[in-house]
Amino acid sequence: MSGRATGLWYYRVRASSAGGDSPWSNWQSVGVIPAAPVLANIENDDGDGEYLVDWSNVTGAASYQLEEDDNAAFSSPTVVYSGTASEFQVSGQGTGRWYYRVRARNAGGDGRWSNIEDVGVIPAAPVLDPIENDDRDGEYLVDWSDVAGAASYWVEEDDNPNFHSPTVRYNGVDSQFRVSEQGPGEWYYRVQTRNAGGDSPYSNSESVAVGLPAPVLDDISNPE
Repeated sequence: MSGRATGLWYYRVRASSAGGDSPWSNWQSVGVIPAAPVLANIENDDGDGEYLVDWSNVTGAASYQLEEDDNAAFSSPTVVYSGTASEFQVSGQGTGRWYYRVRARNAGGDGRWSNIEDVGVIPAAPVLDPIENDDRDGEYLVDWSDVAGAASYWVEEDDNPNFHSPTVRYNGVDSQFRVSEQGPGEWYYRVQTRNAGGDSPYSNSESVAVGLPAPVLDDISNPE
């Protein structure tokens, strides 16, 4: 048989002759599963935890099952939606990168999984503390708030408040960075959080002044 619609189909058979029809046989059933949906690209330009997961309607689908995981292999998926709609609104999602797949279901069984789509939820911006350097030397601490979901922090330094040509001074997991042997001038700092979901907005910027070193006065000679 070909071209059978999706669903669960039951069959029985009996023999016929001039003497009449036999009793019906036992019955057997066969499932025809629905096609795989097509999962649309997930848009989340602002990187927040609110976005729509949307997929194509499938003929013969009785319901859809949507899975989410934090890795593309779906080694520990969570079913986040099971129902008849062909979209699911995610809200309050934690930071990181999230992967989705969906399948159609009916009495014939579960269809194949759709394509996989992923979306990033970026971490919040850190808060950079005022930088203390009362003695105006080149040794001081740049310190900022811990951010939930941060995998690392990225600290930029510039001698211009607009950060026209910033230098990356630190990239790591700590929430502070000690500057040493800094040259004289006014120095500006900003920091951002990073994880698999992407890069956060930059923090507030803070500046610190480093003074010129004291000159060394040579010996004064006064030959008579």
